[in-house]
Amino acid sequence: MKHPSPIAFGLTGILLAMGLALSLIAAPEPEVEIGESIHAVVTKLGEPEGQFQQGRILTFYYTRGMVDFTDGRVVKSTLVSSEEARQIRQARERVEADQRRQAEADKNRLTFEGAAELTKRLEDKTFAAQPAEARLTAWQEFSRHYPYTDITAPLAGAQAEVDQLQQERQVQEEIQRIDQRLTEIKARFHQLDKDYAASLANWKRNEITAERNRLNAELAELDSRLLTLKPAPKP
Repeated sequence: MKHPSPIAFGLTGILLAMGLALSLIAAPEPEVEIGESIHAVVTKLGEPEGQFQQGRILTFYYTRGMVDFTDGRVVKSTLVSSEEARQIRQARERVEADQRRQAEADKNRLTFEGAAELTKRLEDKTFAAQPAEARLTAWQEFSRHYPYTDITAPLAGAQAEVDQLQQERQVQEEIQRIDQRLTEIKARFHQLDKDYAASLANWKRNEITAERNRLNAELAELDSRLLTLKPAPKP
């Protein structure tokens, strides 16, 4: 009996392997049809890599694309081939890599420019002579334009000056309100004195006396408040 040679077996194996590879390459990838159920889609494509529900629409995410369901049935499919998905992914990765390189280049440029501008500004006597509000605004704009340059100290200093000025303005405004009220009380005392002298009725004089007492109490409170607001005179 004649047996096949080892070479024949080798050639047969190679041909079978090539046929299997070609059949796998040529095999069409599963697609989904409008109206198919969730179960049918999962059977074809497998479990989704992610999903999202918005209202009645349920979206399955796959490497090849997305499938939308409404009431458990396919209403839209944006699936592409695995090769197209690979090309899309690679293109996206290239764009992201370019964006990262550009962001790094921008950061390096802004870091260099910010350091130079900071040194220039700190040495600028004209800038230092500007009002605190103007310097604070300028430092805030600097921080937005040069986010990688540390300006904590000058920014905090300008902010402290602005806060102090605002506090001083509030004190002066309150002092003015108190002075205005003291003027009104003084005028009212003058009128009460005249009313008291002109009145012969005890009940009217009692009302005037009660009002004077209230005004005197208010005066005491205002005087006490003024002592806390106005700085003590220097010796």
